Amino acid sequence: MVRNSPPVNRRYLFLALCAMGVIWFASGRPGDDIPLPGGWDKPAHFLGYAVLGFLLARALGETRPRWFLAWCLAVGYGLLDEYHQSFVVGRYPSAVDILMDAAGAATGVLAGLSTRARAGLFRGGEQVRPETGAAPGYQSKERSYPATAIERRVVMERENVITMKGSALTLVGPEIRPGDKA
Repeated sequence: MVRNSPPVNRRYLFLALCAMGVIWFASGRPGDDIPLPGGWDKPAHFLGYAVLGFLLARALGETRPRWFLAWCLAVGYGLLDEYHQSFVVGRYPSAVDILMDAAGAATGVLAGLSTRARAGLFRGGEQVRPETGAAPGYQSKERSYPATAIERRVVMERENVITMKGSALTLVGPEIRPGDKA
């Protein structure tokens, strides 16, 4: 069975690409031409990659592999940026800069995920069903739902009840009834 993953948010992806452009432009300036006060180099790396990690996390979605992918993309871009700096007059690559980039990206990814949670996908620490706003594990007159979204999806995929196309959910098979085994 081929699993369809949620689509990429193009708006956040565009903003992430813009942030990458700003980082590339800033790192391409000669060492004497950087308008940062003394001691602000490392915080600038941290903040720049925190913004990039945030935007990539929001662009790629909410599954764990995508969180890790967002972080890896930001850190990979940080490595590429440090390599790019080795060709700029007055600039040099630094392992500490890469560590600040990685820490900033991790902070940004976590911030992106927490804002997603606060945006209404979670209520009181429990995931909410978007179509009804009901808490997990509830029973309706028609059917009973397992406690988590992952359990529901596994049961429904096993019973060939749903298929995912883009962001649309389509019922395609028999319904799950309260007495059915999961």
